[in-house]
Amino acid sequence: MPRKSDAHKEDYREWRLTDHGKEIYRLFKAEAVFIAARRYYNRDVRFSRYSAQAIVYVIRYKREMQHGPEIQGYKVPNNFTRYLGAEVVAEGAVPHGFFPTDDPEPKPSTVQEVLNV
Repeated sequence: MPRKSDAHKEDYREWRLTDHGKEIYRLFKAEAVFIAARRYYNRDVRFSRYSAQAIVYVIRYKREMQHGPEIQGYKVPNNFTRYLGAEVVAEGAVPHGFFPTDDPEPKPSTVQEVLNV
């Protein structure tokens, strides 16, 4: 029986292939790398761990502030947050363990393992 957390993996794989999914991933990765880099370059604010959900909220917030309340914000399904984080870690953009997880299993080591392709 598949784990509950894998219930949305197929939807995530399909979504990531869309232009919208690619754009959200690009923004998510850029924000994660920016936050992770602060631990090396800013002695006052260091993040060794950060919330993937917080990054999703940042993406939504920046979109609305940039375009105003009348425009549709990015649709970033909450069900995809863990997959976005796992893919960024698997790609090596941020250190292993950067995103806290309640998953007792080790993180996948490659993007292919995240997406099971």
